[in-house]
Amino acid sequence: MVSPEMQNQIVEIARETMGVKWEHMGRWKITGHIGIDCAGLLIWLVHRLGLEYVDHKGWYDPFPDGHTLIDLIRQNPVVEIDPADAGPGSIVVFHVPKMTGPNKRPMHCGIITGLEPRYMIHSLNKPGVMKVCETRVLDRVWATVTHAFDYDERAVR
Repeated sequence: MVSPEMQNQIVEIARETMGVKWEHMGRWKITGHIGIDCAGLLIWLVHRLGLEYVDHKGWYDPFPDGHTLIDLIRQNPVVEIDPADAGPGSIVVFHVPKMTGPNKRPMHCGIITGLEPRYMIHSLNKPGVMKVCETRVLDRVWATVTHAFDYDERAVR
């Protein structure tokens, strides 16, 4: 469990990216990109927390195989948790039914910002949006969560 102070810090940092345009493989302010994708949002958080981070080397498919995203997250200072325990500041990873079909491979992630109702910040690649935004997580979307993680608070201190 992450402390309320750490939860608030993560959510505040995530909100710094609000409105940044979506860019495949974007690493806003880290590598000179002007945009950010969902994995880049997670890397930005680790960077801003002052932690060492591991990023994906080379090109990755905008429709990942499911292992690439999870492997990238697990290489960073995080602890895997049960999705039912995800709270503000937690990373949640989803499959997107329209794109993944029955195989349910994880291909999108975001940061939980609130509960009851659930909200998250994520870099959305959706016609008409294409930017970092904070959206309500509907029950039908929450049902597609495949993994959840908390940043490892021990690494920050």
